[in-house]
Amino acid sequence: MTPFWPGQNTPLSRFIADFVSREIYCVPGKFRDYTALGVFDSCVLVAGVLYYDYDRDAGVLQISAAATTPRWLTRSILWDIFDFPFNQLKCQAIVMRVDPANRRLERILKAYGFSAYKIPRLRGREKAEMLYLLGDDVWRQNNFHKRRL
Repeated sequence: MTPFWPGQNTPLSRFIADFVSREIYCVPGKFRDYTALGVFDSCVLVAGVLYYDYDRDAGVLQISAAATTPRWLTRSILWDIFDFPFNQLKCQAIVMRVDPANRRLERILKAYGFSAYKIPRLRGREKAEMLYLLGDDVWRQNNFHKRRL
């Protein structure tokens, strides 16, 4: 698996954003003003991560991610995903919105150190959404990256 950071507003970054949008919402084009990270297996895009809604004053960034295989999420890729907001942008927290039915992602996020909050109606009148929050202090204390910190 190879991570790749395309430039902003490039055809490849739009391709990655549409991939994430299709996987999460079943339609392209749901994301605007983002930074994209693509993960490739050979020349095939298998995962995408989007960073958006950056609040510099609060030090908070929202991320969304999608993949077609669970094999993409290695420790090295996890480092790449979170090094950008925590070490480069100096964010103090990351927020991720997730469908409450996504139990696999819930297990991964909680194991990684995210706190979970259920928000009624965030996905529509009759549908709640989970907000997952990861603070920089919790990220630095998890056991996934001891050699890198």
